[in-house]
Amino acid sequence: METMLMLVLFLLLPPAGQEEPPKPESRPAAPPLALEVDLPARVDQASLARNGLELVIRLVNEGKEEILVTPWVALEIRDDKGELVKPSRSIGRWGRRPPGCLLERLRFDPVPVGKSVERRCRLADYVFDPGMMTGWKLGKGSYRLRFVYAAKRSALRALCSCREGGHDDPGKPWNKVLELELVAEKTLVVE
Repeated sequence: METMLMLVLFLLLPPAGQEEPPKPESRPAAPPLALEVDLPARVDQASLARNGLELVIRLVNEGKEEILVTPWVALEIRDDKGELVKPSRSIGRWGRRPPGCLLERLRFDPVPVGKSVERRCRLADYVFDPGMMTGWKLGKGSYRLRFVYAAKRSALRALCSCREGGHDDPGKPWNKVLELELVAEKTLVVE
């Protein structure tokens, strides 16, 4: 028995004076969904006031199976001093709700493998914030735009105050949404 133990230790332990080879670094797996935002780096203020600034927000499925996504990507804008720029437009999203389940009226988009879903709007009429329909009119300066896609099933279920039940049904789209948070930051200079 003692001989067997010595043999096992001999096979498992590195020889004296020799270090054990380094273990490969464990990296967290990349999320299967990517957040991309298209907007120009520079824009003329007169053109911005006249035509607005179109934003293209894209959720790209880089995973191995279809992903269901929420309809929202929050946006926060900071000036060159790091101060939060308040929206020039802010309208409550939910207002007076019709009877029934709010979640049943929301659109959850399926994103096939290797495909994407796009959200398009103008900066002055930003409709993808989860809490408000907002918009910004920016003056000359440099701005940092921070887009956040955050999906949490419990937060989605908490949106609905109806008493119909069925919110925990695993077959419902809000319970199939991939839970994660993605951030994309862009710089915009208004000249």
